[in-house]
Amino acid sequence: MADKKTDRVKTVKTEVVGATIVWTRLDTEGEFGRLDVSALTPDMLRACALYGAKQVVADVVGTPANMDERVTRMKTAIASIGSGAWPRREAAEISPETAMLALAAKMGKSIEEVRAMLGM
Repeated sequence: MADKKTDRVKTVKTEVVGATIVWTRLDTEGEFGRLDVSALTPDMLRACALYGAKQVVADVVGTPANMDERVTRMKTAIASIGSGAWPRREAAEISPETAMLALAAKMGKSIEEVRAMLGM
């Protein structure tokens, strides 16, 4: 199966509505969770904020060519958050195979059918 985050198929939609996070299944469009963050204790809110900042810094780096590039991108994200600006996510590389799998799933076709449609 997929070993990189960019190869994962999105199955859940997450939205922020006011102070509430809403989770919805994409296959049935059924909402299955809500979290009103304004109802959290200060300690839980702080823990979520710390985890979120840690995760954002890790997530925005994309797929750098090497460790030095990863560190540079992470430092940029840290500085961005520190200055009050949300860091921008780097574009992720997606393999042609992953793109075809996503296209096949969206179209309800097999990977062989998509390859044939693309003349491959």
